[in-house]
Amino acid sequence: MGLSPTDALKLSPSQIETEINFIKKNFKNIIAIGEVGLDLKEAPIKTLEKQKKVLEKFVKLAKELNLPVFIHSRKAETKTIELLEKINYNKIIMHCFCGKKKLLKRIIENKWFLSIPTNVKFSQQFQEIVKLAPIEQLFCETDSPFLHPDKKFPNEPKNIIESYKKIAEIKGISLKKVEEKIYGNFQELFLK
Repeated sequence: MGLSPTDALKLSPSQIETEINFIKKNFKNIIAIGEVGLDLKEAPIKTLEKQKKVLEKFVKLAKELNLPVFIHSRKAETKTIELLEKINYNKIIMHCFCGKKKLLKRIIENKWFLSIPTNVKFSQQFQEIVKLAPIEQLFCETDSPFLHPDKKFPNEPKNIIESYKKIAEIKGISLKKVEEKIYGNFQELFLK
């Protein structure tokens, strides 16, 4: 549960508080907060401060409730990481991260997770992330309906197997080992 940055911009502070209170009231039925974050592709730079305030509220909520949080950081990767480091919470999953290698290094050092979409099948950027990040910090995602492994539309959840296959190829381990490791990551982050 959460509000995407562009959706949050359409809401008043009281409406955002209503969403947060709903999550607090129902947190035992919620497995994670997200996708929340910063977006400077779809939203203008003048909205950045409002976006940061909303992101901070949701990450602090996740911290209070001890829930993982899925982070959106499109065209705002540095600012997102700076804010997350300031809050100092470690149950972070960087959704479909497209930032530079120096930022990837910070994510890895912070022990945050990265979710790898199915377009890793052809995307050199996501392949590089898989090479550099420990498998203990990876998840797989579809990012449906976008980021199809064969550059089609729409993507579907069944295509997630392509992320697992590509990770196995890049890491030089079996598909079964990738499945076990990523399931272990899930257990570590979501079930403890």
